[in-house]
Amino acid sequence: MTSGTTTSTATVTSTTASTSATSVAVTANTTTLATETTSSSYVTVTATSTFQTQTSSTSSALSPTTTVVVSLNTPPQGAITVSQTDVNGSFSTIQAAINSLPDAGSVVIFIYPGTYSEMVYITRTGPLTIYGSNSNAGSLTFTENTVTISTTLSSTAAGGNDPSAPLRVHKNNFNLINVNVQNLYIGSGVAVSYYGNYIGTYGCKFVAYQNTFLTETGDHYIENSYIEGASDYIYGQYGRVFFQSVIVASSRYGAITANGRASASDTGGYVFNNCEVTASADAASGTIGNVYLGHPWYPYARVVFMNSYLTNAVTAAGWAEWTTGVVPNDTSFYEFNNSGAGAWNSGRVSFASNITADVANSFLAGNFFSSTSWILNATAVPTPTTVPSATTTTTASATAISTFVSLSTPPVNAVTVSQTGVNGSFSTIQSAINSLADAGSAIIFIYPGVYTEMVYITRTGPLTIYGYNEDGDGILTYTDNTVTITNNVSAVAIGQDDFSAPLRVHKDDFNLINVNVQNQFNTGIGVAVSYYGTQIGTYGCKFYAYQDTLLTEIGEHYFVNSYIEGAIDYIFGQYSKAFFQSTIMASTRYGYVTANGRASPTDTGAYVFNECEVIVSPNAVSGTDGNVYLGRPWGAYARVIYMNSGLTDAINPAGWHVWTKGVIPNDTSFYEYNNYGLGIWNPNRVSFATNVTEEVANNFTLNSFFDTTSWISNVPKNKLPSIPTATTTATATPTPTNILSINTPPVDAVVVSQTGMNGSYSTIQAAVDSLPDAGSAVIFIYPGVYTEMVYITRTGPLTVYGANNDTGTISYTGNSVTITNNVSAVAVGHDDLSAPLRVHKSNFTLVNVNVQNQFNTGIGVAVSYYGDRIGTYGCKFYAYQDTLLTQTGQHYFFNSYIEGAVDFIFGQYSKAFFQSTILSSIRYGYITANGRNSSTDPGGYVFNDCEAIVSPDAVNGTVGNVYLGRPWRPYARVVYMNSDLTDAINPAGWHEWSTGVYPNYTTYYEYNNYGAGSWNSNRVSFAENITEEIAANFTLDNFFDSISWIYDLDLIVTK
Repeated sequence: MTSGTTTSTATVTSTTASTSATSVAVTANTTTLATETTSSSYVTVTATSTFQTQTSSTSSALSPTTTVVVSLNTPPQGAITVSQTDVNGSFSTIQAAINSLPDAGSVVIFIYPGTYSEMVYITRTGPLTIYGSNSNAGSLTFTENTVTISTTLSSTAAGGNDPSAPLRVHKNNFNLINVNVQNLYIGSGVAVSYYGNYIGTYGCKFVAYQNTFLTETGDHYIENSYIEGASDYIYGQYGRVFFQSVIVASSRYGAITANGRASASDTGGYVFNNCEVTASADAASGTIGNVYLGHPWYPYARVVFMNSYLTNAVTAAGWAEWTTGVVPNDTSFYEFNNSGAGAWNSGRVSFASNITADVANSFLAGNFFSSTSWILNATAVPTPTTVPSATTTTTASATAISTFVSLSTPPVNAVTVSQTGVNGSFSTIQSAINSLADAGSAIIFIYPGVYTEMVYITRTGPLTIYGYNEDGDGILTYTDNTVTITNNVSAVAIGQDDFSAPLRVHKDDFNLINVNVQNQFNTGIGVAVSYYGTQIGTYGCKFYAYQDTLLTEIGEHYFVNSYIEGAIDYIFGQYSKAFFQSTIMASTRYGYVTANGRASPTDTGAYVFNECEVIVSPNAVSGTDGNVYLGRPWGAYARVIYMNSGLTDAINPAGWHVWTKGVIPNDTSFYEYNNYGLGIWNPNRVSFATNVTEEVANNFTLNSFFDTTSWISNVPKNKLPSIPTATTTATATPTPTNILSINTPPVDAVVVSQTGMNGSYSTIQAAVDSLPDAGSAVIFIYPGVYTEMVYITRTGPLTVYGANNDTGTISYTGNSVTITNNVSAVAVGHDDLSAPLRVHKSNFTLVNVNVQNQFNTGIGVAVSYYGDRIGTYGCKFYAYQDTLLTQTGQHYFFNSYIEGAVDFIFGQYSKAFFQSTILSSIRYGYITANGRNSSTDPGGYVFNDCEAIVSPDAVNGTVGNVYLGRPWRPYARVVYMNSDLTDAINPAGWHEWSTGVYPNYTTYYEYNNYGAGSWNSNRVSFAENITEEIAANFTLDNFFDSISWIYDLDLIVTK
């Protein structure tokens, strides 16, 4: 993947699949676009903002590959046009335009605005794309379509369902863009009928009563669209249909889908991904709670709803039989990771399944379809309306966005603001805002300067404001901001907190990027920024005032890589959800960071601070250290959580404060979890705060906290400055500095000994079981072979030492403690259960312990890690197959030895970093077997400065027949860098999972390795010898979210 910048009007060029390509040029104003090149057809897009380029060798003789699609309000060059107003050269009906076409060759039809009462029937052989004019050119959504194909015709009168449709497509290689189609008949009457392969639908709206959309044969893809009906309004069989970001709206109680397949092995079905199921705006009384996701029209029906928002329109049962009382036994009605009041619950029917991620992955578009080269890449993917949970109400939604970056030049079509008279610019931010139409997406770009204004934003359409920033390091942060909005206004003088803010945002769908905002009033209340609205994102900004800096009052708000400064209640509000990621809170005086409240104990609002820091501002008055409180309850039911964050010595040991002196609140949810620094949880915390468990904290991760995160830009997280850390045994994550091998127990350690030493336990499990659930603990194990099955689940941090006489260093060579057993995974029913050491917890450190599973004729795990921030130092793990299961969380291995034959380091959903570790093969086989959830999942395995060798105990034939890894699951990612790959490694390096099936979704990287088994001309095609620039992403500090939990091992590497 490469990136670059170009500066010209966007140009789209598509070719036919034939040898002598006929080109069609499409000119549109666009912003950030992606380009893909294939050997048979192409689209080239250029724009004034940064774009990404992807190259593929995929081609199809049947389906031209066109990558970028945008809404248009003028016809592409060479297009056949249709107009009801006699535009020169246009046909007056759509059917006439279609009839004019030759049977072969690629063609584009553009339809000018109007309602076309026609029965359109398309059968031509050559590829065809139809655009409807859309007033929001450059985007792609149905909301501003201006073309409708309409009829009123019943299936009975037409002689069948298919003939009743005003749009019938009986052909392959067809795209429909920004066209509405409706059948107004109240009864069975189809709107759209598709019989064909490689049919794409983008930004369209289909409306009818019953049987709206007949999708019968072939592969069909529908994106950014709206489909409405009452009964069986998406139906068909023998086809594969994928719905992406589609609103499915029921106008009456009934079933949405009616599906069937030819057999259980038929690959067809319907998949709804990132969609919304809701009641239409004009739904009949009784619709809410009485809509079914589907029922089986024919045997073997298969329908999947995943990552979607199922509103309270959906009945608790979810699905229905076709014939009442006849329960189907051949359906595949699947649900995965949905949300909303209608999502999976205990009332679901018996013939539906809540599937696992592994199963769901098979229904991603890339896995569901045989090929996706024919699918267009929509440039703007509108997210469905925010779906209510059982206690919330629906609100508007933002358009899904790509990753924001800092900009020093305005995007295409941006309205600009400049104090130096840049051509076409407004001189004030408010005048630029006032120039915008109320509807439609807009961008404002502000050139450097201090703008003394009172900016007030209320427009309806989505709006993004960029401040000029030349930061080019790829991390969007506030440090190089050049734009400041400022004023000096007292809330008391003006009559209300909100009115005093130099920036007031009273709207939904707003993003602020690289802008500073300051209220200079410094003797009382004066707000800097006031947010009243939902889906508001703040990226790389700096807000500062004295009291009440940031008012985050209603809606969902996201802050990342930002800085917020104040003295008293400087993040305050109620009725909102605000998530702060990698953001610094800087106190200028003793006081309170937050002042929060909620409407009720069931109100879903809160403030969440994840991976943030609370510090004393460089401008703080004397006496600030130790006198800052994390928050106080402004209203009833205040809820605030700090997790995985750095709490410096700015924080008072009590942590939190009452609102009224002497009145202890009994309705607060003041939570802390896994923080670090000198201000973390300690015995002096107030009684009305809680140090919560990981299970509770998981409710406040970004994906769990917000109803949807599709409106949030996935910008890289800024690494915050290091802060001093505590040396106590508080229950927060330990922030270690160094660790060494030891041969005597530390003070207060729980001791294990097989020789009956005073006060010791005779088994490791007994020692583990003796510990309280909370609080940091240390276990020291005297020499011996412990035949046990050790299982650790306690919440508090735990370090386990094995005795080692090589004190003063850290290495496995002097280990004297071994945990062992002989257990087959097949016999006990699960890989994890076979491990002599199972760690199902976060914040765990293992030092100088050997672990062995002696079972040597199949799968038998030695060590199983399910948890975050797990460190392994100077240990030796050995088994035959599946030695080390590193399944979830972040895991670090140093100066260790791992031995096995087949897939002996395996797992998914985790990040594992192996430093100076020996990987020893006892037989021909594979070192790693990895997988991830998706191509954007940050997980994977990194081996740095390691060595891959043949074990001294290896069987004959091992040399030259060991592979670095194979993909256990999709999206496997493994990196070997700066490592010694000996002659153990086969020249091919890597292997498929199934022989002959070459993966196209792996990330197998090598960099700067050496030895007889390092990169060579015989490496497999699905591995890559990467550059230093790419390898830099996999250094320890870049790969892990934080390395504060890892010991600083400035020691001699044992290799």
